[in-house]
Amino acid sequence: MSQEEESSEKVSASSIPEEREEDADRRCGQILEELWEEFPLSPSTPLPWPVIWVSGAPGSGKGVNAGYVKRVLGISAEPVVISELLQSQDSRSRIDHGDLVDDLSVIRASLKALLQARGGEGLLMDGYPRSLLQAKFLHRLEEKWRALGLGMLQFRMLVFSVDEATSLERQLSRGRKAMAHNQEVKRTGKGVLREVRPTDIDETLARRRYHTFLQETDAALRHLQSTGMPFVEIDSRGPFEVVQRRIEQKLRPWISNS
Repeated sequence: MSQEEESSEKVSASSIPEEREEDADRRCGQILEELWEEFPLSPSTPLPWPVIWVSGAPGSGKGVNAGYVKRVLGISAEPVVISELLQSQDSRSRIDHGDLVDDLSVIRASLKALLQARGGEGLLMDGYPRSLLQAKFLHRLEEKWRALGLGMLQFRMLVFSVDEATSLERQLSRGRKAMAHNQEVKRTGKGVLREVRPTDIDETLARRRYHTFLQETDAALRHLQSTGMPFVEIDSRGPFEVVQRRIEQKLRPWISNS
């Protein structure tokens, strides 16, 4: 797929209906005030520095490349995988069907993990934002932080991009490998069983998950890009070593500004 074809699939922030923007703004303000009371922040709150929010379509290699991103940026803390924080029955059911978890659950889990991280160290937050409201929350949190004279939050956005065909192939390949591994573990009694996601063994669910990303998450990412948040997008197609060279090249400005 050419870059022109791939970009035509994306939903730009400007295409978001005004009514939807207003609803997201209103709900975002409510959530921010609610969580500000639940998780009070102050100048002495030890926050990670910087926080790298990592997003990308399913199969784009966020998890696979996380270790290399850490090495390039000199981050020692293990990444926080947002989907692993969402363990309620409703959340797991939504994830298994390729749908988005409700915004409040995702935002609360992400903010709690952020506040539990070691202050003064960098951190990767894998899988956020997934929706326009979640993206707006990050921007509003930065604005509120500055308005209260608490300084600057160093948020950065890292996005891995991939076309639909590659996404589907990688998702289903991951499922096949996990099932083969589990069969071997059961046969030999050695090793640890791997999670097999329903979206990794059902092409319809895998495709639905990718399209959900295009319809919801891509618009959220374009919104954050429009706010001026440091934003890097990396084409994750191709061999690992090629993608790693792209990562190092794209993140070089962040290394020099750390």
